Amino acid sequence: MDKNDVTSAPVNAEDNPARAIVKNLVESSLNDDLPICYDKESFQSKIDLLMNHFVDMAVQGYGWISTVA
Repeated sequence: MDKNDVTSAPVNAEDNPARAIVKNLVESSLNDDLPICYDKESFQSKIDLLMNHFVDMAVQGYGWISTVA
């Protein structure tokens, strides 16, 4: 695990409740919408991809995230 990769570490709701909520919502949405053929590794990869994207959006201040952050 890369120490700079913020999404590969487990999300602790006590340390970062907002991140935990977003990750929970992403997992729930992907669980509902991705085909059943996705294995755990592929599923986690998609979660990490989206979480990295959302972090980038927040840090750079673009997209819908900049209006809610």
